[in-house]
Amino acid sequence: MSVDDPGMVAKMAPPGLADLSRILAGQTVDERPIAGLVAFVDARHDCADFRMVTLLTLWYRAGSMLSPATRDEVRRAILDFAYWMDEPGTDAMCTWSENHQIIFAACEYLAGQAFTDARFGSSGFTGRDRMRRARPRLDRWLADRFRFGYTEWSSTTYYEEHAAGLGLLVEHAADAALAARATAVLDLLFADLALHGFRGRLVTTSGRAYEQQKKYPETADVDQLMAWAFPAARQGLPPTSFDHSRISGPLLLGTRYRVPAAIAAIADQTEPVTFRTSTGLDVGEVASQYPRPPSIEDAGMQLWAMEAFTIPGAMNLTAEAIETYGMQHNAFLAPLAPFVRFRRTGLLPLLAKLLRPATRGVAIQRANITTWRSGHALLSSVQQYHPGDFGDQQHLWTLALPGDVAIFANHPGAPIFDNSQRGFSPAEWVGNGINPATGQDGPVLLACYDTRALPGLLEARPRQRLSHLFAPFERFDEWRLEDDRLWVRAGPGCALLVADGPIEQLGDELVRRGRVTGWAVVAAAEPCDRLADFIADAHGYRLHRRGGQLILTAPAGAPQWRLDRRQFSRDGVRIESEHPRFDTPWVRAERLPSVLEFQAGGHRLVLRPDGRATEAAS
Repeated sequence: MSVDDPGMVAKMAPPGLADLSRILAGQTVDERPIAGLVAFVDARHDCADFRMVTLLTLWYRAGSMLSPATRDEVRRAILDFAYWMDEPGTDAMCTWSENHQIIFAACEYLAGQAFTDARFGSSGFTGRDRMRRARPRLDRWLADRFRFGYTEWSSTTYYEEHAAGLGLLVEHAADAALAARATAVLDLLFADLALHGFRGRLVTTSGRAYEQQKKYPETADVDQLMAWAFPAARQGLPPTSFDHSRISGPLLLGTRYRVPAAIAAIADQTEPVTFRTSTGLDVGEVASQYPRPPSIEDAGMQLWAMEAFTIPGAMNLTAEAIETYGMQHNAFLAPLAPFVRFRRTGLLPLLAKLLRPATRGVAIQRANITTWRSGHALLSSVQQYHPGDFGDQQHLWTLALPGDVAIFANHPGAPIFDNSQRGFSPAEWVGNGINPATGQDGPVLLACYDTRALPGLLEARPRQRLSHLFAPFERFDEWRLEDDRLWVRAGPGCALLVADGPIEQLGDELVRRGRVTGWAVVAAAEPCDRLADFIADAHGYRLHRRGGQLILTAPAGAPQWRLDRRQFSRDGVRIESEHPRFDTPWVRAERLPSVLEFQAGGHRLVLRPDGRATEAAS
């Protein structure tokens, strides 16, 4: 094992095998790439669990087809791996984020199932022990995702990894009840992709998103999942060449999971619609969802799935978990180790409150999402996501137009830590240094960036006093840039993006300078063939700011939208910022549902925590 970090290039290298389909078909291939996966797993580098997904797939589906030497090495790697943070040894693995939790638990359970009587490495556990250890983690994770939704909501990166862990369970769990529960939660993941997709791509707000995939939707890690699940929605896009070296390769080549027809039909809808969803929990809600007193195994793991390490309400459990699991030397958690000694004083929550560490922005909390979607545009945003507080990787609003056009703004931040584990967020185009106030009403969005918040411990200096907007000019069919606004057309989609004052262009970047700045988006409600026609209709929109309040006025003087940290309104009527779990034409449910019913395209799907209750034509 190794405590050294191999770097992001190595960690993000393909965790699977390009020849996986040939191996599963019984063909002879070069087995050296398998040896590379084994070596990575043996070193226990971060993301070793991603490689374990492939090794377990090989063992279950192609073990007898491998050469004896390779088969022995795969078996040994499975038996020697550490599947949870309480096992002997020190390593650099992240085990606790939402995606890693399901992958580690699924891999441990299935490794135990494959070798029930064998002894596993330095832990000394038998396979049956492995299954008993992993099952409570699986049960809690699956129950939480059904009740709360995904913490790393609509992530263009991490949804592929969630899908891989769930798909592994669906394909290989001998316990039919467990496989059924994993199937239902995987259905919910594809429901998110269907709801928030646009023309077969995932271009939406997200709990964790990175620069390249935010700017260029075709580069999203989930793109081949979108192509596999929703081919009809991708008409006009280039054909997809499926890459089985990705972590989603085993799912795409699996035999037991197929996306339900009702969910696929949602992705195909092109009629204009506004819908609302809510996913995840705020930190203050976590304790009430678990038995009292909260423990590191239930509430603690939900808080760590949210990466809420230094929020006042989470600090005691964070320190307890670091001490209990001996994680003081883990590369990710080492900066938090000094706080452990304060755990028994009872002062940690107070310290976290007084110091206001910028790391509190890392926490991924409840997202109340409004999405307006049509065949020619999509506008999606999180309503009032902790405005004025620190941000991290949360992508709070985006506009999508045909031709893989994504437009968004943020307050540029700087990484809190200078290391390879977390030294990339927040950043110029990743997340926000300080979160904006946001409000959306159908195809209209306002975002106010107020950077006057008090400084925090560990905050990168100096704080930038501006907001900026990404505008990929080379992808527009037409555009016009004026003093305070940008008009764009891509295919049949037109939009106005207007600031509360003068903007300057720096390539694909539009900068609005100031301690408090604002942007508004008005997407054309109908398809348009000429930008000039849209400009003629919408030229009278005006955006101005009065103190910390942002005001957008339509051409005729009404409607008028107002936004500040407290509320968003249209013509004086408050627009609610907290949403039910689903409020869409295809599924409706309050938060913490016990049953979900989807109807679309003449198909009906009923999901319960224990699996699919109904899948039929409606």
